[in-house]
Amino acid sequence: MAAYLDDEEEARRMDKQQFCYQNPHEGGQPGNIRDPFIIKTGGRYYLTASSAPFWNGPCLGIRLWSSDNLIDWTEEAMLLSRSEIPADAWYVDRLWAPEIHETGGLFYLTFNARNEETGHKHSCGIAVAEQVTGPYRLLTPERPVIVHEELYMDEQSTADDRYIANDASLYTDEDGRHFLLYSNAMGIFGWEIALPVCELIGERFNIALPSTDDWDTKIEGPAMLRRGGVYYCFYSSFTRSYEIGILTASSIKGPWTKDERNPIIVPTGDISHAGHNCVFTGPDDRYWIAYHIQRLEDPVERLAYDPVDFNREGQILSNAPTTLPQHIV
Repeated sequence: MAAYLDDEEEARRMDKQQFCYQNPHEGGQPGNIRDPFIIKTGGRYYLTASSAPFWNGPCLGIRLWSSDNLIDWTEEAMLLSRSEIPADAWYVDRLWAPEIHETGGLFYLTFNARNEETGHKHSCGIAVAEQVTGPYRLLTPERPVIVHEELYMDEQSTADDRYIANDASLYTDEDGRHFLLYSNAMGIFGWEIALPVCELIGERFNIALPSTDDWDTKIEGPAMLRRGGVYYCFYSSFTRSYEIGILTASSIKGPWTKDERNPIIVPTGDISHAGHNCVFTGPDDRYWIAYHIQRLEDPVERLAYDPVDFNREGQILSNAPTTLPQHIV
């Protein structure tokens, strides 16, 4: 495709210092992380992610790192510690795919969890703090944010389906309305939500359905942005390996259309997985995506990030995933 940038993108690149980086990143944060989320606030970058162990053994909690240059990371805090969670709480296990969203002068931590002992399915939680580093207060400690399990069951579903509500992501629209995005076995959905009471408003709406025979039969990990009146939703699939696609819509409630170029981010070379991304403001004030990558014959999953651009038709362009040294102006 022709990578023509629009005038706005060209102007934003002028008079910028060069930023050099190379994927994957291991400067001060542990190599084995999944589902990275980066937020820039107060002139610093903050990173949270799913921490190992991912599948076997309990995750110790949700951790936070910070950096002033996006390269060197320092651990800041444990935002949610398993040792402080009651054993019968619905959110004691896994503590998956955390994200931090700043809105209305507060920081909202979305996360996903379950209880292996009680059989509680994977569900979404939200906590709030006045500072990005916490302390965070769980808004619904007695229940998940979404509890209507019957909404996710159809003739293809079973009671053992663990993807009841997963990969929660909070999006605040330009009019101040908040939306909780999440995934389950039947696709990616959104629901308007009132904060901080965590009251769901109206009906859920569909953003993406899995395909039946293509690269995205298993989808998750929504990440949304709005630009020029167009809503963009990144999503990941683990059908073949981790890959990333794009959906667009003129209204947040759709109809949503999958990009004809999907998947737009595909593992190449010795990279076997590249997925579950977030969107953040990078060092050149452009949109960037952070995602995790895994190399062939290497079980460790690592942080990666790259910028995204827009062509004159508003399509997203990216050279991700990269592993060679990058020099950004």
